[in-house]
Amino acid sequence: MATLTVDQTRDFTGESSVDLIDTINFTNTKFNGHPVAIATFTASQFDNINFSQTMNFGASIGVNAVVINDAHDFGAGGGPSAAGP
Repeated sequence: MATLTVDQTRDFTGESSVDLIDTINFTNTKFNGHPVAIATFTASQFDNINFSQTMNFGASIGVNAVVINDAHDFGAGGGPSAAGP
């Protein structure tokens, strides 16, 4: 298992990982010049090959956000959402 560190806004869409990433750790702060960090992904990346379907998050004192595009049936609890598409 591995950790993805996000210290500034970045689009991770289409990227893969050698190790299964199960943690996204935000390290952005106003002191490092990045008070806001937005990490963008596509839902299909959370395939238990590149990114775990059960994700842990570490937050900084900055503003942190995760955007998951094409998430028609995606839940925050490690499985499909109860609401469905």
